[in-house]
Amino acid sequence: MTAGGPAAAIARVIRNPAGAPLLALAAVAGAAAVWNPAPPLNDDWMFRLAADRLASEGTLRLAGYGPATQVLHIAGAALWKSLTGGWPWGLYSSLWAAVAVWNLCAFVEESGGDRRTAALAGVCLALCPVAVASVPSLMMEMPYAALALLALRALARGAASADVAALSAAGAWAAAAFLVRQSAVGLPLGAAWCLWRAGRLDARRLAALWGPLSLAAAGFALWSAASADPSPGGLHVSARVVPFLMDLPASLPAVFSRLLACVPTLGLFALPLAAALPSRELLRAPAARAAGMLALLLCVLAAAWRGPLPMLGNILSRTGLGALSLPGFEAKAAGPFAWPLLWWALTAAAAAAAALLAASAARGGPSPARDTALGAALGQLLVPLLNDVFLDRYLFPALPGVAAAAALGASGLRLNGLRGWAVAALAGGLWTAGLVDHLAWNRARWRLAGEGAARSDVGACAVNGGYEWNAYWCYEPAMEELRATKPAAEIAPESWLSVTPRRAFLSFAPGLESAQVSRAGEAAYPTPLSAAGGRLYLYELNAPTPWPARPPRPRGDGRTEGR
Repeated sequence: MTAGGPAAAIARVIRNPAGAPLLALAAVAGAAAVWNPAPPLNDDWMFRLAADRLASEGTLRLAGYGPATQVLHIAGAALWKSLTGGWPWGLYSSLWAAVAVWNLCAFVEESGGDRRTAALAGVCLALCPVAVASVPSLMMEMPYAALALLALRALARGAASADVAALSAAGAWAAAAFLVRQSAVGLPLGAAWCLWRAGRLDARRLAALWGPLSLAAAGFALWSAASADPSPGGLHVSARVVPFLMDLPASLPAVFSRLLACVPTLGLFALPLAAALPSRELLRAPAARAAGMLALLLCVLAAAWRGPLPMLGNILSRTGLGALSLPGFEAKAAGPFAWPLLWWALTAAAAAAAALLAASAARGGPSPARDTALGAALGQLLVPLLNDVFLDRYLFPALPGVAAAAALGASGLRLNGLRGWAVAALAGGLWTAGLVDHLAWNRARWRLAGEGAARSDVGACAVNGGYEWNAYWCYEPAMEELRATKPAAEIAPESWLSVTPRRAFLSFAPGLESAQVSRAGEAAYPTPLSAAGGRLYLYELNAPTPWPARPPRPRGDGRTEGR
């Protein structure tokens, strides 16, 4: 074997700080590929439809249901489909995830962190449950994370040099991220803070930071206004955040509750890095000790207010991993995800992790790189926090900044790498088991719903197969019908659900037969969460019934809410 052969190449990958996180990401992507995640997952149905249209017809039309900017995400997905002829969306998302992980590790190392902390920060991103659930899908989490981290690296360089050209380049990366997700408007916040603290924030540098973002927002708003499509999207930042701010006194309890939930949830996401931090050394400094105690207090308040993790809905719940919109989820095979003791243990671990992460980020004097990362994390959280909906995956954009700041603060400390990697393996194993379960029941759901749709007088739009099935098959035809009969201003976001009465529905719950309901089929699926496997049931209705306006789904705390 020559020095430049495969063995040397593998050794270089392993020695690189991003090597271990990329191998962890590859393991997750491999598990997803084996379980064939072809059907839509979560809300990626809207991006699939838009990307397919752009690739086949050359028409860019955003899903009006989605609040994100979407433009670059859909353009990239359409280009991928055109170039590859339809390779899996999971591979597309995995490549973006690899770019994100690589840039996070590079950012930590080039900002003064060592290889161990850079690798552990990267593995937090690679094995975050939101990342694990998003990798097999066409969700925007991974493309946005990659672009935001490219912007973060450029912002840190610009904040350190105060060079206008460097700040303009960083602003351009932030504008690209904005054209995927509008929370990027807060990305330059940390760099602006560093420049202001150094007395170097003037009008030119402020324009360099937010000028490209402003141009991107203005261009998107003008295109939306001029589009013939009555629902191409819109500036979610102004359309929803401003009304929320106008009613801020009434909204303050919700904002405070969300802030509380953010602290332990981010602690859970960054658990591998926190597990390696040396608590005694970290907590010696008064500022670090105060930051750690504050984070711990917020976690205690969050648990008292909202109960144990998971405190937010969408990806993490006590039914498993990934969005779940089918009825009867109380009967779903959930394995350890249904154990209250697991969530209380994770809540305690997340509280300790949040305290250590906060202490590490507060350690030492002012640091342009660390403060830029923290400010970017906070800035990206502001938009979803001041909104009418807040989900656990909205915290994912803040994770790289939090992990990077904690990793940089721990530079020079003696980490317990064995403990960190052991926690990463345990957490990654749990989330990957949840992912395999999610892909298994989702595949069974599409197969069973397809059987129901194939029956005479039923059809795809008459089967309530959960939100992803309903939206993929029914959203666009229902909206076309509504647009033909109503002005766009009178079409409510969920009104498309009531256009076609349902003739059949899927559920995890057995025994729902009655005089009005008969069982028409069932599907078993293997799952690592139960030795007995899981099962879905197809029921037919004797008479057509309107769909519920907001089908129930499990919240993270075990209660239910509308979708």
